[in-house]
Amino acid sequence: MKHKKSYCFSKEGWLFLFLVGLLFINVCFSFSKQLDNNIMYRFDAGMDSCTSRTDITISPDDLYHPAKGYGWTNPPLTTFHRSQLKRSRNSFTIDGVTAKNVAFRADVQPGIWHFLLWMESGIEDSCTALLVVNEKSVPLGWHSFSKSAEPPTRLKKTYRFFQQAFDVTEQSFSFQMTGVQDSLRILGFALIPDKKPQTEIENRLFEKISQAGRYKSDLSLSSLLTEFEKLKTKNPLDPFYGYWYEQIFHLLSAEKLINMKGWEWAMEQTGLGIFPRYYQCVMLLDGILNNNVDNSPLFERALWYRGKILYWLVQEGSGAGSRIQYIKDLSCLKNKYPNDPVLKMYLGEQVPTPALCDTLKPGPDVPDWAYWQYRVLCKMQNIAHWWVNEAQADNGELGGKLGDDVEILRWWSTLLVMGDKTVIKGWKKLADCVWTHPKTYNGYSARPLDVEHAAEYIADSAPQLPLVLDDSIYTNRLKFSADYFDTLWTGFNNNKNRFFRSAWFSSTKVLSEPPRNRDVDYNARAVKAVRYWAWLKNDPRIIQSLYEWSSSWATVSMQTDKGKPKGLVPVSVRFPDEMVNGEVPDWYSTNMYWGYFNWKHHAGAMVLDQLLFSYMMSKDDFLLQPLNTTLVLLQKYLAKPPINPEYGSEQWAVDVLYSNGFFWNVASEWRLVTDDPRFDELFLKYGPPFIRYYLTGQEELLVNHLREMDEKLSYNFQMVTSEAMHTDRVYVRGYEDVKAMLTGDLVHESMSPYYILTWENTRSGFTAFVKDFKKDYLRIESYNFLPQQQKPTIRLWNLEPGRYEMVVRVNGNEKHQFFQHKVKGTRVSLDLLPQLLTEIVIQKQ
Repeated sequence: MKHKKSYCFSKEGWLFLFLVGLLFINVCFSFSKQLDNNIMYRFDAGMDSCTSRTDITISPDDLYHPAKGYGWTNPPLTTFHRSQLKRSRNSFTIDGVTAKNVAFRADVQPGIWHFLLWMESGIEDSCTALLVVNEKSVPLGWHSFSKSAEPPTRLKKTYRFFQQAFDVTEQSFSFQMTGVQDSLRILGFALIPDKKPQTEIENRLFEKISQAGRYKSDLSLSSLLTEFEKLKTKNPLDPFYGYWYEQIFHLLSAEKLINMKGWEWAMEQTGLGIFPRYYQCVMLLDGILNNNVDNSPLFERALWYRGKILYWLVQEGSGAGSRIQYIKDLSCLKNKYPNDPVLKMYLGEQVPTPALCDTLKPGPDVPDWAYWQYRVLCKMQNIAHWWVNEAQADNGELGGKLGDDVEILRWWSTLLVMGDKTVIKGWKKLADCVWTHPKTYNGYSARPLDVEHAAEYIADSAPQLPLVLDDSIYTNRLKFSADYFDTLWTGFNNNKNRFFRSAWFSSTKVLSEPPRNRDVDYNARAVKAVRYWAWLKNDPRIIQSLYEWSSSWATVSMQTDKGKPKGLVPVSVRFPDEMVNGEVPDWYSTNMYWGYFNWKHHAGAMVLDQLLFSYMMSKDDFLLQPLNTTLVLLQKYLAKPPINPEYGSEQWAVDVLYSNGFFWNVASEWRLVTDDPRFDELFLKYGPPFIRYYLTGQEELLVNHLREMDEKLSYNFQMVTSEAMHTDRVYVRGYEDVKAMLTGDLVHESMSPYYILTWENTRSGFTAFVKDFKKDYLRIESYNFLPQQQKPTIRLWNLEPGRYEMVVRVNGNEKHQFFQHKVKGTRVSLDLLPQLLTEIVIQKQ
């Protein structure tokens, strides 16, 4: 007989069953818990407490659990906090979590959910991270930037932003991320249910968003964001206010970064340099534009900002990807606004810019050279004066970052030495700003940088001011560079020859770890102020030091190490042992990070200029051997130029030299200084217009050049003024020949002082042409387009000292004047009658 089993429970047993049942009920309930599709969820990754009462702090310990309805299913490893970025970050983006792989799940109700993600840029220029949402791979759509020239040594200061709407059909949303070449550094993410405007207030706000988002809308994003902030405070979790607050906030943040341009105060305010600011701007706009919603009400304004920024980054050397993207962005806008002149300019169309100088009609007695020079100078002045009168800040900056602002002065030099008072005023303000700025210390860069970037502060702003200002303070500023050159930057190597110790140095320090421990062509830019000091003050110590350095370069140039053709300036010389190009097996590519150090960029022209200057001071013919030998080599191939030569070969070097404007400007200056006619056939074929005029007397060679310049200067004025975001890309090509017409100096960037003369006290309508000059002779023509008399002053610089006669011929009359020329800068006054051609002849007695 079977017995039925009986169960007896104590009070403790019944309590246990009750708790188990309660747990069962709770677990069952927790599995059905979902995130509310009427509110937004923003997860602040890291360990810091959120300053926003609506954000959810999510640390590596916050694993997924049904009771919460969200959490990591593959947690990050650790947290980080970047307190040093507090000037550019808020509490949400200043900290985060790090991992190689992470996964997150949130139980949500079915429907459209916006997923927003913020992540550090890390060390990558092109993000390699992978994103999977609900088991489907999702492209991040983040812009790829050009690789940094020098190897990165620290995390970037920027972060990426991603957002996309997902149709969730199941009852959970999940994402996984994998760091491929770099680790993941996630700052936070958000899940916002899609909510269309429903109420009267929401519809009104959506209409304002639509107005604000149009191309070039003048509706203030800042005031619009303030409206949303007030409504969001009352409805902190409302998805409509939350979602559009994020969109406006990111677009406004990008706009602020654009408007900061390159002003130095922006660096102080944000802790970000100009390029990180522009990269951050693009990264924010990527998130708005890559949302798969091209009909977003903010689309046009965001597209304009991104296209504009990428255009200017391309001008600075950004890669082909940036070019493709900006053309795509701006073409999309131009399809909607086909007649917009600014969009036409950005996309390469020529939009005429009317100028008052266009109204001038050439009279029968006006020489062609004067008419076209007047037009070109007038349009150059229009650009330069805009920067001085409209853009320049009280402290002297032009707004493109200080190191780029000074580069605009390279072509301003034409206007400076013709006595343009507005340019002189603006130049002086900028030079004073550079001199007192923390980026410089006692006349050079305050921290060691590659010489191209370190030298430009002083080299571009200081050396020429003594030509137009009598204040000795501007001459004395050059002595600092002279002392650094003599005792810090250069030294005698193992072979007892003077070379630069490095291409990375400051006013106090030289970085000499390989591959930086080499002398390069670009170091001659740092010596520009030294040359002007030696020339102005006739300092024997510095003249000797310059001669020693020049002799060293002349010696290695005449050698043939590593297959280098004899006479060519090698791309670099390692300081300690004088090995051409150090450990690199060839003679023409430095492998020193920056591409502009490679030989084909300047073809040794900066060193050749230095050799020519030292020859001018020492009269040692040995210093001219490299250039003479190079010209012999070029002459060898004159009849049959090389076609598709082997890289690095003699023929390849010739092919580079034939088309290198830097080289021909220096070579042409050599022709003017030495009066050596052996290679005139080369100059007539490859030289710049002024040297071809000088050799033939054919004024039409210069007139044609001026016509071409005038044509280019007649279009797209905004692109070199109000639209310009990088002042070093505001450039007037061909200015050297105009400068040569005015002063007899042809060399690029006025690298060395070859001026025969400069001008003072001129006014608009002044033109001049140095038609012939020797060591003791000078012939000039000048035409005054003003209806009033002008009284300019000539300053004589490179004529031999002695007693001179000046003969002034105008309208059939002659006037004679005698004067003593004893020191550089002798002043001689002129009277230029209105609307008449004046000839001036100055000859030693």
